[in-house]
Amino acid sequence: MNKLIGILMLFMLLSCEKNKSTPVANNEILINENVIENIPIKQEAETIPFDATSTDLNYLERNRFEYFKTIETPNIDFSLIQVSNCIITADFSLPDISSMHIGLGTALPQSLVTENYISRGWRDEFYVILTLDTDIEKPITFTAKNSLFEYIYPDKIKINELNDIYDENEIYGYYFEITFEHKPWLYNNDNVWNIIVKSGDEEILNDNMIFNFSHLLFNELDNSPFVENCLNTVKVNDEYKYIFKSEDTDILVIYYSFLADLLPYTIYRPILYLLPNKSNNDFTTIIITWSDEQLKGKYYIKRYKFNALPIGNEETIVIDTITVI
Repeated sequence: MNKLIGILMLFMLLSCEKNKSTPVANNEILINENVIENIPIKQEAETIPFDATSTDLNYLERNRFEYFKTIETPNIDFSLIQVSNCIITADFSLPDISSMHIGLGTALPQSLVTENYISRGWRDEFYVILTLDTDIEKPITFTAKNSLFEYIYPDKIKINELNDIYDENEIYGYYFEITFEHKPWLYNNDNVWNIIVKSGDEEILNDNMIFNFSHLLFNELDNSPFVENCLNTVKVNDEYKYIFKSEDTDILVIYYSFLADLLPYTIYRPILYLLPNKSNNDFTTIIITWSDEQLKGKYYIKRYKFNALPIGNEETIVIDTITVI
């Protein structure tokens, strides 16, 4: 047994001596060339060019921004758009905006109304939501006040039932819609409107609403929040005013919209870059005329600050388009 143990110890000693590292001189690292030869070389990813002829919808969806680039702008002379109080510039080039065709939903509830409240729409309009125990036999009045003015809705308010979409006999409450256009020169720099709704002499709703002004495109202007002057449809050869908040805008970009044939998207392509001649007031107004029949179609105007220009593809929901007829 002792002889066997001795043989094992001698074998282990010889193995250790054989595996000892050779001293490295001058801090050089010794490398086994055979090992290097067996290390796989990392291959760079192959760039596959976009197939502009493909009709594979899944493929086009995955590469939709490349697909959008292949779609040519309609052959329209956009230089026929006449503008004033601004300078047309060619010093900018922004990417397309894409907007998927989806529904915007509803501002109305689909359950029992437990309190009176205001529901905002996608534009400046809103809905007043009322509970089932509201006395709708009494006249309903609507008042909007701010630090400068008080406006009472001048027309008779039509009360509607809130019905279940599957069972019209199931009533959740009541509602009425108010067209309310926030004209910022009708307030005193606070953006706040106090909304008061009464049923007869009883106050059933008192709430504050904050509005952030963006723009108005109009040809006539009425100083009432209950008159909508902002236009979504304009006519060829007519002159329109576009007013916006001066401090929020360094450049305006006019986009032309057209459809992506194979995918459910609208493409908004920049066709005109405008540097406004800003006034010393809070608001600046430029004049726009679509002065030729070939300019008919849909447009979108967006305002940017120079330090917030998009640097990549934009995908968003666009709702405030302008239709030229």
